[in-house]
Amino acid sequence: MRVAVFSDNFYHELGGIQDSLSTFGRHFAARGHDIDFYVPSASAADYRIARLPSQELDLGERIRIFRFFSLHYPSPTHQSRAVIPTFLGWRALRRRMPDILHTHTFFGMGLEALAAARLLKLPLVGTNHWAISEFSHYMPFPQDFFSRLSLGYVSWYYNHCDLVSAPSESVFAEMRDRGFTRPARVISNPIDTAIFKPLPLLKKREL
Repeated sequence: MRVAVFSDNFYHELGGIQDSLSTFGRHFAARGHDIDFYVPSASAADYRIARLPSQELDLGERIRIFRFFSLHYPSPTHQSRAVIPTFLGWRALRRRMPDILHTHTFFGMGLEALAAARLLKLPLVGTNHWAISEFSHYMPFPQDFFSRLSLGYVSWYYNHCDLVSAPSESVFAEMRDRGFTRPARVISNPIDTAIFKPLPLLKKREL
């Protein structure tokens, strides 16, 4: 199966969504699937800020990364990029027609995913990584206003998906209050068990 993954957050930027995507990609590719990431472009300056080598991430031979033109914008990480949607990204997918689309964010790349799914008549799975009510604490706007406005948009966005996942039921609860009605399932973020695993019994005793 070929999966086209859309996200506004990806390597070079450091964060939880980025880690989740790279772990997902590696493990699904190991099971024989082809994964195509559609993500924002990055500049050499972005890699320097993140203290990373200025080169594309190598996730393995079954994984391809396609970059969309993007612009830098201020954020807490100082590494964020914004894609201005043209709704023409679906044309890039025709060269490597996927079986399914998976959208992880609801900004520029997320809107490109909606357009591609509609125009190519492909199933669309969404994942909402964001607890909007918690994120609103960090915005320079009145919290209630930002939360209501954002949740309305996020619920509208994910109502266009065939299935939606999130890491906790609380994410769905606040979306349902704003009109979210699509099939939903709680799926925890992936964990790389090659790194995070129980210690051997003898090591535990040493601690």
